[in-house]
Amino acid sequence: MRYLIIGNSAAGINAASAIRLMDPLGDITIITKEKFYSYGRPLISYYLSNKIQPENMYYHNQIFYTQQHLNIMLNTEVQAININRKELLIKTINNTKNVILYDKLLIASGSSPIKPSILGLDYNCNNVCTFLSYQDSIKLKSMITNSSKVVILGAGLIGLKVAEGLCGQVNSINVIDLSDRIMSSTLDISSAYIVQKHMESYNINFKLKTSVTEVLKDNNDKIYKVVLSNGETLDCNILIIAIGVTPNVHLAKQAGLNV
Repeated sequence: MRYLIIGNSAAGINAASAIRLMDPLGDITIITKEKFYSYGRPLISYYLSNKIQPENMYYHNQIFYTQQHLNIMLNTEVQAININRKELLIKTINNTKNVILYDKLLIASGSSPIKPSILGLDYNCNNVCTFLSYQDSIKLKSMITNSSKVVILGAGLIGLKVAEGLCGQVNSINVIDLSDRIMSSTLDISSAYIVQKHMESYNINFKLKTSVTEVLKDNNDKIYKVVLSNGETLDCNILIIAIGVTPNVHLAKQAGLNV
């Protein structure tokens, strides 16, 4: 039996382990567009804050895949699924395309950051980033300096975790959210107030009931200021988008599966 799993995070890797318990001989292949073995995704903010070193990010290393007889394809993107022919079209990091066959397929591809449309914002700009993966954390860590003026769009769990990770390493942190409180999907007003006041004691600033409507860029196409919907402007040389995620269902939709 040929098992293919799209995704190497918690869902995909635990499914692979469970399959191996039930089928000691089947061929199990895991495909991921990331370049890392399975790592603890909640740890990316602790890597950012230097509380965890790179060697401690992983909960499964290459030995695990070998012992479980799992084929792992890193740096590989699935471009299409043909459910009638039971095959995947894949593309590797060097743009080589190939077709691989399966008997059973699991789509465990996780989610992607929501990227709102904001006047003047180009997501290819080198001082804009999201914060959902280890690579995002590595990128952000390479960008920050003691003089960095950071604006985080989103006061949910992701936004607060990145603010926590940056605390004490940058010049200023401003967290922007359209809601009247932080973590509005989780906390009520009184508990949100407690958390907010605690974070403000560490010089993390909050701008609530407003949002970023425009970014201003210099001659090098780098953001230096953001404009808020309440008319206020903030100096900004690093903008982090953290307003939530959307599930990666495009492959399933393209394949004609019910979503």
